[in-house]
Amino acid sequence: MSQIIEDLEGMGQFIQVIDSHTEGEPTRILMGADFKIPGKTILDKRSFFMTNLDHIRKLSLQEPRGHKDMFGAVVFGAKSGDYSMFFMDNNGYLDMCGHGTIGVSKLLHTTTGERDFTFETPAGQISSHISEDGSIYIENVNSYLVAKKLSFNTSKGVITGDIYYSGNHTLIIDTDESGLNLDKENLHQLIELAMEIKSSKSKLKIGLIKFSKKINRTHYKSLVVFGNRQVDRSPCGTGSSAKLAQLADSNQIKPGEEVQFESILGTKFKAWFNESTNKDSLKMIKPIILGNAFITGVNQLFLDSEDPLNEGFNL
Repeated sequence: MSQIIEDLEGMGQFIQVIDSHTEGEPTRILMGADFKIPGKTILDKRSFFMTNLDHIRKLSLQEPRGHKDMFGAVVFGAKSGDYSMFFMDNNGYLDMCGHGTIGVSKLLHTTTGERDFTFETPAGQISSHISEDGSIYIENVNSYLVAKKLSFNTSKGVITGDIYYSGNHTLIIDTDESGLNLDKENLHQLIELAMEIKSSKSKLKIGLIKFSKKINRTHYKSLVVFGNRQVDRSPCGTGSSAKLAQLADSNQIKPGEEVQFESILGTKFKAWFNESTNKDSLKMIKPIILGNAFITGVNQLFLDSEDPLNEGFNL
């Protein structure tokens, strides 16, 4: 293998990535130190990456090295926390990602033995802890209501939902109220409906669309669509945070009360909050999300300088 790598070095560029999955959802992790990225803050670094290195996002996440639903994180050391990182998908960049943070925390615990981490992200500072049993919980940024009972005209009729901020802006749609079926057989119809809504002329930013079905008071099943028709295999950390904020906002759950969020695969996150605060009449919570992640590979991606599809593609 070493001879093959040596032979290829003169033909192009190697990019090392570490792959993980969090309750089924992939995170392809790139170490920022492998790239010369200037900037004092994570926003500075992301801005430079977006302008000068977006081809790295494309070739790392898209086919033929990745796939339409691949997700990525770029991780750095940081002065304001243990680490800093930003997140990327098949369509661009996100301010926050819960499953990605869990995946990165798993990698850092595996390589350093540490159990507690803080991260500077574009959405703010967050933290994680790895328990003795290997499960990982993160404390997210403040989460709160942005807009209530927004209506969208779609091919399925008028769809109504609430937008909550939880590091990203998430539109939460109750599938029972909207007459939608939340199952694998209806997956493609839900994806297309989400894209209809995302392409609507709403003046409010919508990063994620969360279809949510109530199983009981503390158990919800969900499907989250983001990027360009991208589907979260996990229950989605920021999406679960948004739903938790909605439940807290309507006093359906209390501080310390655990809620279970289930993905389309049947994998689960547990979530709770310890206290709420009020600012400008907004009720804010800091969601805590508990899940697990596993390393799935350490890979050397290769960029052949003569490859006409060197940035990859999505179908």
